[in-house]
Amino acid sequence: MVDRMTGRSELGRWGRTCAGRIVLALSCVVWVPVALARQPAAAPDGGAPAAGEAKSSAASSAESKKLREDAVLRGTDRLSQDASLNEVIREYTVLARENPTDPEIVFTLALAYHSKGDTKKAAELYQKTIQLSPEDADARLNLGALLQKEGRFDEAIQRYKEVITSHRDMVEAYFNLGVIYTRMGKLGLAIAAYKNATEISPKFALAHFQLAELYRKDLDFARAEETYLRAVAAEPKFADALNNLGNLYYDQGRLDKAVERYRQAIAINPHDAELRYNLGLAHYRANQLEDAVAAYRQAIELDAGYAEAYNNLGVVLGQLGKHEEMLQAYEKACQLDPRYVEARFNLGLAYLNGKRYDEAIRVLNEILLVDKDFADAYAYIGEAWYRKGNVVQAARNLKRAVQLKPGKAEFQAKMGVVFIDEGDLEAAEKSLKQSLAVAPEDPVARLHLARTYQKTGKLDEAIEELRQAVRLDPKMFEAHSLLAQLSREKGDFETAVNQVKIMRELEPQKPELRLWLGDLYRERGLLDLAGAEYEEALKMDDKSAQAILRLGQLADARSNLDEAVRRFQRALELDAKLVEARIELGVALYNRRDEDRAQAELARAARERPKEVKPHFYLGRIYFAKAAKTTSRKAQFLKQAAAEFEETVKLKPDFAPAHQALGKVFEQLGQVDKAREAYLKAKGLSPDLAGLQEDLDRLPKAP
Repeated sequence: MVDRMTGRSELGRWGRTCAGRIVLALSCVVWVPVALARQPAAAPDGGAPAAGEAKSSAASSAESKKLREDAVLRGTDRLSQDASLNEVIREYTVLARENPTDPEIVFTLALAYHSKGDTKKAAELYQKTIQLSPEDADARLNLGALLQKEGRFDEAIQRYKEVITSHRDMVEAYFNLGVIYTRMGKLGLAIAAYKNATEISPKFALAHFQLAELYRKDLDFARAEETYLRAVAAEPKFADALNNLGNLYYDQGRLDKAVERYRQAIAINPHDAELRYNLGLAHYRANQLEDAVAAYRQAIELDAGYAEAYNNLGVVLGQLGKHEEMLQAYEKACQLDPRYVEARFNLGLAYLNGKRYDEAIRVLNEILLVDKDFADAYAYIGEAWYRKGNVVQAARNLKRAVQLKPGKAEFQAKMGVVFIDEGDLEAAEKSLKQSLAVAPEDPVARLHLARTYQKTGKLDEAIEELRQAVRLDPKMFEAHSLLAQLSREKGDFETAVNQVKIMRELEPQKPELRLWLGDLYRERGLLDLAGAEYEEALKMDDKSAQAILRLGQLADARSNLDEAVRRFQRALELDAKLVEARIELGVALYNRRDEDRAQAELARAARERPKEVKPHFYLGRIYFAKAAKTTSRKAQFLKQAAAEFEETVKLKPDFAPAHQALGKVFEQLGQVDKAREAYLKAKGLSPDLAGLQEDLDRLPKAP
């Protein structure tokens, strides 16, 4: 039997992950000071505006290379590097026919299928290898790797333990156990597994790396350092281990060592932008500013879309007094990642420090589109308005800051929003009205007042406030949205449609707005218009399960059941968790007389969403229909129908057709009193329900 060794190519691929944020300093003249970690700083006596305080700017932390999350295999050297997998499969399929009991041939064929991604066929062949050669640990190991990839961790663990029982020195089994235990969060077991791997194979660099990462995660920094060094000793060109060792030194403040390790990693992987980025962080923290600039610029040359590198470059350039270059760097970071809050915050502070108050207000307001609860943004917007002499606007923004950080009394907040969140609607209404008495042109306050009215059932007052809000700020998307929602509730179709159309103009790339508009049209019976909107949504996102679901509902409304079924099935292909589509599919199949398939879909929908009425109701109808077609199982089907209809009326007591249907079941079961009670309940809810009087007349007269 040929010896099988682990292929080196299986060991050398790691991805990227971004750790948490760190803080770098940018000297700014600000009004209200905030400490490095953005914790509340002591306000001056009397709460007066402070001058000459330094505000910190934020930058991203060092980039770490992540743990390997897939299993290593045995026997990969058996696959020729000069032949394609298809060629290997063809060749070994022929050999397997000629030599069906040769475990080596079967194993190699299994490995080829495994490498190709045909896990089912690979598993069959690994099992056959084990049957032919029960002592073949390689087949058991690779079968474990298949199970591991499928997330069947307990079964994979069992396979690896079987391997270890018969081959205690098979290092790959311990390594793969370490990977699984790490993914399961069992760090103690993972550490033990990797330690076994490294004891058996001291040159197994990847196992040392994985173990070092776990020690670091467990805050055992001394062992982490020692183990990283062992990984590098085993594989001197292991750049990821050098990088993460550098990160460990960086976190400990051992900056000279961090720089040394980053440079070693760069020498191995000169085109890795993250390594240059990390080097820049270490130089900055060591106050080697020019070196930091050089490192960040090199990172950007390698990755022109590296927003974090642009942000950190801006921080360093600000320290060097190169303010225009600083602004350009921040602006580029924001351009690359519009949701990058730290970069936008730094840009806003830079504008504020340069007395460019309008730009500061604009940029800091943009943060709020990403993070509406960013208290410091509100505070510094308030500062900018204050410096412009607009106390009303300053108060408005600082009040919002206090809502988010109630301990900062100097931020004058709109406490109305806080009261809304706390459910004190009376206080919210009072506070927001007081705010509007000071700033009547504040659309945000009017929006929040409208929400207060909505929660207290004052829909007319809420709608009026929203009309004022959108008059003051025609682009306030949230106000248009709530106005459309409330108008729909009030039955004002025209206003609801107009508001959604305005939202569509504001956000033309949002397919959800097309769906909303289509729903409004469908509610009014304008099916052609609804269909046009749904089709537009589908053009914008051809994987939109919601759009396809609605097109299916339209087809169903037009009695085109085949198209409806096709649409609902497609929606479920795209989103198997879309229970609405499964319910609609079940109903459409029922209407198409495909009762067995309808039953299967509706039963699954009822399991997935047990509080939904429609699946239970239609399951009851299906069982009732089946009862009419059989004698031997009639009683069983009637009992099932009764259970489903009873669940329906439990979930929706005012659903008259369910009470009527329940009456029919009781009538078939010979339970006349219960049938009469159900029919009378239905009549009380809906006197004109079709066939109901005939149902009552059919029953024997009550004594």
